[in-house]
Amino acid sequence: MQTSILVRLRYLLRLISVCRVDVLT
Repeated sequence: MQTSILVRLRYLLRLISVCRVDVLT
């Protein structure tokens, strides 16, 4: 259960980072 949550958080963080890069550029 915890592992799945960590994976979800990681995925969300990745999406957020990508969105930030898009906004910056």
